[in-house]
Amino acid sequence: MSVTDRRGQARLARLRARRDRVTAGQRDSRRGRRQVDWTKLGTFIAVPVAIGTLIFTGVATFYQAMISRDQLEQSREDAERVARAQATRLSFWFDVIPSDQRLHLLNGSPDPVTDIDVVLEDLDAVGKKRAKYRVSLGVVSLAPCTELIAPRKSIQIQFGPDRELDAFRILEMRFTDNDGVRWNRSKGGLRRTDAGNPPYERAVLPEKRQVNPVEACGFSNSKSTGR
Repeated sequence: MSVTDRRGQARLARLRARRDRVTAGQRDSRRGRRQVDWTKLGTFIAVPVAIGTLIFTGVATFYQAMISRDQLEQSREDAERVARAQATRLSFWFDVIPSDQRLHLLNGSPDPVTDIDVVLEDLDAVGKKRAKYRVSLGVVSLAPCTELIAPRKSIQIQFGPDRELDAFRILEMRFTDNDGVRWNRSKGGLRRTDAGNPPYERAVLPEKRQVNPVEACGFSNSKSTGR
């Protein structure tokens, strides 16, 4: 082989080597670009996923707080229902019989009630109010499942211009339940009250009064029976 041929082959080898280096560099450059693009794509995907996770966590926390609040309110309502269980079974009314009225006090629970006061509004013969009298029953309790009946003529006013009511309306009834809670029942409903007595004139019932058993009697206070 001549010197010229050897020189030509050497030149071709150098050209091939240079072309291979360029081609390899282009491939490496393309691979690098692809790698950078995938990283950016992963970042773009991670951001909305993180935002979605935060939103889901916030919504879940909100609903959990709402559920906890509802459970707390339900517990309070249940506790108040238990507290009122006996008091709701106390009632009063009056009826009219020939030439007289009768006061009825009913304890429809199987637990006693104590410190009973009934506020009556004294009416004259034509039905106009005259004064208010606090009626003290003269007993410390009303037995379970009993109804007390007191004729108007048996209610004696201790102090006042008259010793006897001509007629009356019932304004309210105060009593203490088996758990020591003081209640007030009136036309406005049932509510808790303090231990004070209404500032009215005093009236009393005779020691002998009609007390009848009540056959249909409610369940006792769940707190006192353990149910």
